[in-house]
Amino acid sequence: MQMFIAAWMTVSEESIRKALVAGVRRWHYFPNLAEFFEVVDEVEADPASHKKAYGALLKRYEQAYLAGTVRPTLKSVVTDAIGLPVEVPKLTSVDLKDASPQEKQLWSRKMAEKNGWL
Repeated sequence: MQMFIAAWMTVSEESIRKALVAGVRRWHYFPNLAEFFEVVDEVEADPASHKKAYGALLKRYEQAYLAGTVRPTLKSVVTDAIGLPVEVPKLTSVDLKDASPQEKQLWSRKMAEKNGWL
């Protein structure tokens, strides 16, 4: 309990009350400090300041994009999937019945090269 009291000294009494009211609806057991402070952060959050900060971030991103300093995003797996063959070959026990691990790796590499994946 001393740990809770020491941690709560940095939080206003009003925030503690609001967090306890909000937390009672969420917690099934007595919360640990991390769970308690998650609710305190939610209670103390100011929607107006969040909106202002997000607007500033968005404006900064737009300026960087227009200046050409934004890095291009990674390719999507979905858009790359269009180039895949209709049927992807699967490893079968017939093909690799008695193959060594090195032979299996070589077979996989050949299949990948054949399909243009490498």
